[in-house]
Amino acid sequence: MMAWFDARRHEGRELTTFRDLEVGFLWHGHRISLIARNQGIWKPAAFAAALTFKTTAPKEGREAPYEDRIDEDGTLRYKMAATRDKEWTNRAMMLAAERGYPLAWLVGTKPANTLYYYARFPAFITGVDLENREFLITIGGDPDQPVDLSDIRKRAAEGIERKYVSRWTKQRLHQQRFRENVLSAYDMSCAVCDMPHAQLIEAAHIVADADDAGIPVVANGLALCRVHHTAYDKHLLGIDESRRIHVAERARRLEEVTGRSALAPFDGGRLTHVPERRALQPDGQRLRRHFDRFVDLNQGGLLGAVDL
Repeated sequence: MMAWFDARRHEGRELTTFRDLEVGFLWHGHRISLIARNQGIWKPAAFAAALTFKTTAPKEGREAPYEDRIDEDGTLRYKMAATRDKEWTNRAMMLAAERGYPLAWLVGTKPANTLYYYARFPAFITGVDLENREFLITIGGDPDQPVDLSDIRKRAAEGIERKYVSRWTKQRLHQQRFRENVLSAYDMSCAVCDMPHAQLIEAAHIVADADDAGIPVVANGLALCRVHHTAYDKHLLGIDESRRIHVAERARRLEEVTGRSALAPFDGGRLTHVPERRALQPDGQRLRRHFDRFVDLNQGGLLGAVDL
């Protein structure tokens, strides 16, 4: 399962539709489904232990339901199934906990019209809170690196550095959620150059997340390829509140001198990709704030000039 998710991620398909998860993949001639419509916890019929568990996408105007389930130490608290007819799913999770099996957490995201799921894995059940009927889960792994189950299992089992690892995990989950929402809202394409390769698309903050106004919402984000994300952060490329693109004079001059272009062709153009829903479109005030900094730095010469 995790190799399947890894392969999709490598191909730029890290956001997965319900249908793709329902169809699943073939393993030794058997089709393994990874999700069910009315099941939060899922195990295929031939399995004894759970394989995946999901969090549905929040309804418009509401916070994601999993947001308040993450403790300060980064532990995910996942609610047990509440009804008697779903008790078998709780038993499947208990068995996964007893045997130390890794699972995948499927997190729903729907900022635009299409519902996607993002797989976070491997996930290990490290405790059970019977009083609150919650599974305590540690999410491991780096989404940009191959999965190393032995390392994650060891880290989850050890108490050493748990606090640091969990806080890092919590921060990473928030960053991933921002990325998922921005990429799906922008149809996984660069807003400047329309590049469609999801592996090369990043969620850029308009106002930096370190700033009080830099909250991780889609309206404070832009889907940009790595080149244009870096250029935007370094103020080589600016976007005004009307979404018109400006390229710093020093960058245009350098490209003219070298005869090589990467930014200049987009100067004066407009963003090619923005979400259809107004609430998801880049916020004009934030764009203006970032653009004012772009103008100040370039007109003031603080970033240096091209040596001709």
